[in-house]
Amino acid sequence: MLSFRSIRYTLFGGCMCAALVPSAAFAEQAIIVLDGSGSMWGQIDGKNKIVIAKETVGTVLQSFPAERELGLIAYGHREKGNCADIEELVPVGSATAGAIADAVNGINPKGKTPLSASVKLAAEKLRYTEEKATVVLITDGLETCEADPCALANELEQAGIDFTAHVVGFGLTEEEGRQVACIAENTGGIYKQATDAGALAEALQETVVAQATEPEPEPEPKPAELEVNLLLNAELAEGQDEDIESARFEIIPLINGEPVGGSTVRFGDKLKEKLEPGSYDITLSAGRAETITRVEVTADQLVERDMILNAGIVEVRVLDSEGGAKVDDARWTVDPANAAALTGYNGGQPVIIPAGPFSVEVNNGRAAASTSGQVAAGATELVEIVAAAGIAKPRVVYAPGGPVVSDGLRIDIMKAKMDLQGNREAVQTSYTNEDQFLVPPGDYVIVAYAGSATAEVPVTVSANEMSPVDVVLNAGVAFLNVPGLRSLEIQDAAPNIEGNRQRYTTSYNEETTYVLPAGEYRAYVYYPEDGGEKEQAFTVVAGQRVEVSVTQ
Repeated sequence: MLSFRSIRYTLFGGCMCAALVPSAAFAEQAIIVLDGSGSMWGQIDGKNKIVIAKETVGTVLQSFPAERELGLIAYGHREKGNCADIEELVPVGSATAGAIADAVNGINPKGKTPLSASVKLAAEKLRYTEEKATVVLITDGLETCEADPCALANELEQAGIDFTAHVVGFGLTEEEGRQVACIAENTGGIYKQATDAGALAEALQETVVAQATEPEPEPEPKPAELEVNLLLNAELAEGQDEDIESARFEIIPLINGEPVGGSTVRFGDKLKEKLEPGSYDITLSAGRAETITRVEVTADQLVERDMILNAGIVEVRVLDSEGGAKVDDARWTVDPANAAALTGYNGGQPVIIPAGPFSVEVNNGRAAASTSGQVAAGATELVEIVAAAGIAKPRVVYAPGGPVVSDGLRIDIMKAKMDLQGNREAVQTSYTNEDQFLVPPGDYVIVAYAGSATAEVPVTVSANEMSPVDVVLNAGVAFLNVPGLRSLEIQDAAPNIEGNRQRYTTSYNEETTYVLPAGEYRAYVYYPEDGGEKEQAFTVVAGQRVEVSVTQ
């Protein structure tokens, strides 16, 4: 058994042949749950999905048995942005096909997609804890109301007497289909992928009408027919008989060599099926490796063969130093030469890729590293790569020993080495004393700004160590209270060598708080309506607050 697992999905393609899908019995009572969310205005082949749904539901329900009881619930059809917009439009009853078609015709999509709550309401309307119940969900989108449809399906299956949910994914992508198929899978139902009007009609025929129609008596079994007429084994390499638990088989029926209808997907290291006699393409995939084979199936002969992926396994371990510990939150990307790249984190599982060369890139904070390798078919390649990093932890203070700067702060960490123009490469920026910088080992300069005060301090960061450093602004805080002003300027008290005073800030507020380097200053106050001007000298001491009041 290979020590490898990956996430497993269950997805049945649209228009599947009934022989390829396990049929779940329809209850005496059932409810259709219809998506009325705003996305139903999307188009397929130039026609709105809600229009297709209205036309198709009305046509398909014409053949629904009148003696069977059927109801309708819709969601997202009355209000935008309301996860509680769920309504029972037609209560469960017999001979309701016409009423359901009329109700569907009146739906005007608007809102969100509370599909989990809608399915739960349908189950409750059917008294699923007391009686056999079937829900058919028709959705063109994923849950948008902070609910877990897979967990809900498990809950309904466990609490119900005989609860089944079928799901029709209308216009969903294959990836989106995987995320809602669990509702059917967890309750023993059917998932159908419908990509156009015809496929929607076939899906509704199978999940609504066919399930409610009394099945014809099974013919007497033919003695020559086999219980299984197709047996395929998934292998990484020729002659390797080890399980590939993440293997995915897709069965595609053919007529005259061309795909017809939908496909069926199965998971596991072996595919054991009884198929209708005919021609099929079988695609086997695991990770980024894939192979395809064509089989001719008959009723009385077993087709058995090995499907070889010609693939290997790559496991990436990002280390904090040579021979050091694994960095669990590091990010890695494995890029095979002849397949799409895979990305994961250091706590993830190994990946399957086609045999051959590959490259690996890893990131640990701002530390990065890359390497390359080659994996043989059936082999496991362990890649250990060092992405060392350390932490620079600045603390910006007004004066030696404090206090700490809390407001209006900016901290830049830059590489210490300058280019030919005297510039340094910026690495990261923070706006709080609470942050720390995860960077590769090396020499850096930390530059801090607050108001008009600035300071820089060099720091050397070592691998897997924290380097705390105090950045002293040698500054204080000036608070100026100037009632009735038009404007206020803060300038140096003494002119510079050119006879000019440096101006630090201009304010139009009666109360101004500003950070200034320690020194002597003047506040120049200008009053409105020819009120003149006034100046006030004040001193800023590092680490202290000075309060200045200027009255007219």
